[in-house]
Amino acid sequence: ALLTNVSILLLSAFYASLLNRYRQAQRQQATIREQQEAQLQFLKAQINPHFLFNTLNNIYSLAVVRSEKTAGMVLQLSNLLRYVIYESQSEQVELEKEVSHIRKFIELFQMRSETPLDIRFGSEGDLQGVQIEPMLLIPLVENCFKHCDFDTNPKAYVRLRLVLREGSLHFDTLNTKNDADRQKDRTGGVGLQNIRRRLELKFPGRFRLETEDRGELFAVRLSFPVNAARSEKPLIAL
Repeated sequence: ALLTNVSILLLSAFYASLLNRYRQAQRQQATIREQQEAQLQFLKAQINPHFLFNTLNNIYSLAVVRSEKTAGMVLQLSNLLRYVIYESQSEQVELEKEVSHIRKFIELFQMRSETPLDIRFGSEGDLQGVQIEPMLLIPLVENCFKHCDFDTNPKAYVRLRLVLREGSLHFDTLNTKNDADRQKDRTGGVGLQNIRRRLELKFPGRFRLETEDRGELFAVRLSFPVNAARSEKPLIAL
């Protein structure tokens, strides 16, 4: 009987130890998830100040000369900021909304120029019903326009292509580069580092983010899994 009691005590102690370790592991996992979520929210909240400041300066210049473009630019900027402030708080958004945000960004950038800019954005596949992380694609778009040589090169251009294929989203960008960027390495930009870290947190080992410096051109290729396969069309190479 004594041996039985001792065995019961040992088993109870062993079970209690396992239960305690399990609970500790659960608490640690919860803490890690909270930290990752907090980091994701912080990364999503980082708005590219370069574009914002330049746009505000453009609006100010237009307001001084009482240009008819002023009201339109203010409204478009307001729409962009509304998406950034409110939609970015969600864990996921409809891909259609993210694409719409990109198109509005392009329209606003185009409004800043006195002449038409060579900007093309194409998409393939049914976007309806697909959801992604908010503000995951727009930093790549901002990166293109920030470093493109529209001001000095009449042949400057930006190319953007989004393709849905076999449960993955592919987003490719290509832009001509300004003279300053031709003299330095752009592979480690803050925007690209931001996206890479977010992808590492959400899709560890299941994403691709590649950059290619071609001298006068700079290309980025991004792919990551989405919640549904919407298209079987092949990815168009840049």
